[in-house]
Amino acid sequence: ILSQNAARIPKPLSLKYRYALCDSYEGKGRYDLAAMEYRKILDGNPQDLEVRLLLADALTNNRSFDDARQIYLQLLLNDRNNADYIALIGRIELLRGNFTEASFQLERASQEDPSDRSYYGPLGEAFDGANNYQKAIDNYDRAIAFEEFRMNQARRRMAADFEIDEVQYNLEKYLSRHAALNNQIGKYNDAIRSCNKLIELNPANAEAHYNLGIASMNAGLIYDAEKALNNASRLDMTSEIYSNAHANTVKQRAKIAASQPALNVVELNIYELYPSLYRNYSDVAQ
Repeated sequence: ILSQNAARIPKPLSLKYRYALCDSYEGKGRYDLAAMEYRKILDGNPQDLEVRLLLADALTNNRSFDDARQIYLQLLLNDRNNADYIALIGRIELLRGNFTEASFQLERASQEDPSDRSYYGPLGEAFDGANNYQKAIDNYDRAIAFEEFRMNQARRRMAADFEIDEVQYNLEKYLSRHAALNNQIGKYNDAIRSCNKLIELNPANAEAHYNLGIASMNAGLIYDAEKALNNASRLDMTSEIYSNAHANTVKQRAKIAASQPALNVVELNIYELYPSLYRNYSDVAQ
């Protein structure tokens, strides 16, 4: 209807309706149609920076990565050191699974603007995907600290639930990978600390309890491992992985207990520290 009557609608109202249409399409997940409407808006003003960025975002959500990347490259022609545009290209490469290029672009963005700590999480994911585990861990450390700061700020000003949910989602994601990578490279105590922080954040996270159990097992903490794996299997009773891991831990604990010698009492000394408990004071004086 808008297309048919656009010529008769005053331009400001026509733009207003198109923006509303874009919002509606994006709310329904129809990013292809939203991108089409943004292009129509740009027909009237091809250099509108805000709309070009909105179009690139819609294209990215529609997984039209080449078209979105092209917009950011065009914007960089006039602003070569813009950290935001560089980071957006890095995020596109991250979504494509091109982890080496993603880590290059995101690290470059971080160098251009060291004050923007929002790059650390995606940069950790990029190094993670590229199997550069230590750099991934280092950036997850920074990302976790940043998200914890954001969480404290959001709670202090009583932010909307959706904002707190977003921060918690990021925290859980980064803590989970931080624990997994530390466990993978043999830093079990660091993995255990990350798992405990994750469980404190979300006690119902069965995967966190499972990872805690595996890290504890690797660290030789058999009883802690059994407890954590029991929690994991209890929280997710449908997971055979969790239940089998717990059962194996119980068997291993029993095997260890059976192989240890019984405790023998060789000598027992009792010191009369409090003779008044069983003697009269008069007896002690004698």
